[in-house]
Amino acid sequence: MKNNTRIGAILLASFAVLGADPAHAQFGGLMKKPGSDSGQTSAAMSIGDWVKLATEAKGLLDKSSDALANAVLDKQKLDEINALKKAAAEAKDDKAKKELLLKIEAETNAALKAVDYDQAAANLSKEKNAKKIQNVGNAAYNFVLGVLKDKELLDTANA
Repeated sequence: MKNNTRIGAILLASFAVLGADPAHAQFGGLMKKPGSDSGQTSAAMSIGDWVKLATEAKGLLDKSSDALANAVLDKQKLDEINALKKAAAEAKDDKAKKELLLKIEAETNAALKAVDYDQAAANLSKEKNAKKIQNVGNAAYNFVLGVLKDKELLDTANA
């Protein structure tokens, strides 16, 4: 999923549902303003470790998308995506599995991009569905962790 879509989708939904003010969200001071100097330099990282960290970051962002999809998409669309996931899990051929995974990502991205997040937040507030609200929280949590890992990747890229 494109990062701009993820950022917009997750933050809009989580702030609307949780009632947070995005201008005051500091994530506990974990993230510094761009260009700020923390006084620390990043240590060099092996290519293998860097790739592992990148894979972890992507996994967290994928979990974030899945959780958000479970919170805001309709049952029919979720069933379609879940059927694709089942087919991918059962695929014997690596090429077919990779194609299915790419299709799952594209379907999820398109569905999340089409969501009216103001309406979705209003629906979540009315429904008071604890599982869907928890999914929004999980989406935000995994998104922030993924972004922090991405930041670490950027910090170590030049080293």
